[in-house]
Parts: sequence; structure tokens; C-alpha cells
Amino acid sequence: FQTVLEFYRKEMEANGWTSAGENFIGEDIATLDYQKDDRQVTVMISVDKDSGQVDVLITIQGP
Repeated sequence: FQTVLEFYRKEMEANGWTSAGENFIGEDIATLDYQKDDRQVTVMISVDKDSGQVDVLITIQGP
């Protein structure tokens, strides 16, 4: 979970996305909001504690 979280935090900013400041990071779920030009992206990362599987959902809004 932490490795995936750090990957998206680093790579989004490296690709010109700016944090929108509405981030939430919990024990087993994180929501990261970014903006670039007139687009917004939400990256939701969650982990299943039993299996250790990490899921990533990316939502893009804008043209």
C-alpha cells in the first residue's frame, strides 16, 4: 500500500499534476486529488488487509 501510494504521489507531480489539497490518507485507503490545466484527477488506493491486494481507481474529469 505505502509503495503504491508513494509511486502515485511522486509520478503525478513529476508529470505536471498539482495537488488539489483534498488528500486523505488512512490506514488502508487513500484518496489523492490533482489538477492540471482544466482537468482534475482523483486517485483512490485501497488495500485488502487479508490478502494484501492493492487496488487503484483513477477518475479523470475534464476535456
